[in-house]
Amino acid sequence: MKMKIPIVMVSDANYISQIKVAIWTMRESTSKEVLLEITVFCSSYLDTASRGRLTELEEKQVNLRIKFYEVDPEIFKYARTTAGMTVATFYRLLIPEVLKDEKKCLFLDGDIIVNTDLRNLYLQDIDDYYIAGVRDGDFLYNPDGIIAHFKEYGFHDFNAYVNAGVMVYNLVKIREDNLQSLFLKSMETFYSYMDQDILNKVCGGKIKLLNMRYNYFNRHKEKKEWEILHFAGADKPWNNLRTRGSREWWIWAEKALEKEIFDEMYSRVQKQAEENDWSYILERCRKERVIIIIGYSHIGLDVFTSLKRCGIAADMYFCDNSKTKQSLSDDRVMIYPVEEMAERHSEALWINTSQRSYTEINMQLKGLGIKEEQIIVYRQKNELYFDMLDDEYLEYELNQLMLKNLGRLN
Repeated sequence: MKMKIPIVMVSDANYISQIKVAIWTMRESTSKEVLLEITVFCSSYLDTASRGRLTELEEKQVNLRIKFYEVDPEIFKYARTTAGMTVATFYRLLIPEVLKDEKKCLFLDGDIIVNTDLRNLYLQDIDDYYIAGVRDGDFLYNPDGIIAHFKEYGFHDFNAYVNAGVMVYNLVKIREDNLQSLFLKSMETFYSYMDQDILNKVCGGKIKLLNMRYNYFNRHKEKKEWEILHFAGADKPWNNLRTRGSREWWIWAEKALEKEIFDEMYSRVQKQAEENDWSYILERCRKERVIIIIGYSHIGLDVFTSLKRCGIAADMYFCDNSKTKQSLSDDRVMIYPVEEMAERHSEALWINTSQRSYTEINMQLKGLGIKEEQIIVYRQKNELYFDMLDDEYLEYELNQLMLKNLGRLN
């Protein structure tokens, strides 16, 4: 009988390309004799074209089956979410109920590339465990954070707290002990790591730890062999060309994606990398008479002082959508509403320093008549950015940082 590996993933229309790359890598890396049956959990709003982009993989690969499960949003009406996260991350809590006929399955995030035969993961012996996973990489580098987190939520063994991005589920044991109802009830309590916290809390004491190579974070600095590379942080290859592991992801993406989609994605991220170099920002600013910095924050202030230090003589103004921040205006600095600045200085250069809401702010600016070429989205290159930076770009980025901090290169 042909071996089958049931796999669950989660996607919306904005994540289809990433899911497609992940599926391509797992199919190419796993024995072609094994059937990979992938169930994509999604909302009813996932359009036909997006679904078709995934199911067309069945025609290009052997022993690959892709189907969709539309999740009922009513299940999550009382779920407590973290800022910037959606209820979709809770979908994986439904796996034991949805995959009723399966004894075991894998859950895989979409921001991964697979370089191992998935039988190595699926055939892990977890008869005495509910789930299996790899210790969470965030906590490995933040012991103070994990202690505080565990005290707040009542966890006990921080050595057995796993990341939910790559997991093996013992569906039989989870059903036998009726954990499904506990999963869903727990969503009504706020957990900062949401479903990951819930899985670790409810399954605590019966979680098998796997070798970190099965869920190797690209932020890990030590050079180790990996079998599944996980882009778990904010720096994904499709929004940061210089992050560690990006080269490998784009090699796979070129094979998996439609040419026009690949070209558009790569062109966009390449442009984004170039436009976030401080040398580029300086060159643009030297040509302007008026510069508007969006976001009155420590990041916005850092951009302002750095531009001054680098000799930018243009008139510079702050604006912010927050009325609270606008009220901080005094004799030294004025913080204006975005609409007012757009009306007064429609031809200015706008530097958007928001790290989370930059897309919405860009849309707001365009709605106010500001052209796309007048907007720079500033990406803060903090310690975490450098931690995840590919070695190939380290010297270059350090020179850019020196230019920003000193106003010159040595």
